[in-house]
Amino acid sequence: MKDVILNSIAETTMHRDRDGVHSAIVKLLLDFLDAESVAIYRLVDDDGVTRLLNYAEVSRGNKLAPRIHCDEPSTLRELSAVPEWELCVRRQQVVQYSPSEGIVHAVLPIEAERDVVGLLFINGRTRLRARVIDHIHAILQILKN
Repeated sequence: MKDVILNSIAETTMHRDRDGVHSAIVKLLLDFLDAESVAIYRLVDDDGVTRLLNYAEVSRGNKLAPRIHCDEPSTLRELSAVPEWELCVRRQQVVQYSPSEGIVHAVLPIEAERDVVGLLFINGRTRLRARVIDHIHAILQILKN
């Protein structure tokens, strides 16, 4: 398992464009976490309203979803529509919650300098332990770099 993760990280760092890095990271985390789905969102300001732009998303058994291109931010979902995601951004910390029995969502802030610029969303079956969250933060450092 460790060899697979190290090889995936090495492959991730080979990409020179953001789309390639985002795609590689969601694939890496899907396998590493044995999650049901993983997505990366960018926060977009739309005249004072924070909205979510989906950069990359992958689900178990499905191919990578294409990056959504949208010229009109008002067509994107508002951050405030999901209170747990808004809490993650406001507190700049991991938020885990269970929308229903047997499902656990984890949302991690993606930071640049001191601001949250995006979110990592993980849909799984179990809560993430502190050590796993530390590993995810290390992987997210690739995005920051």
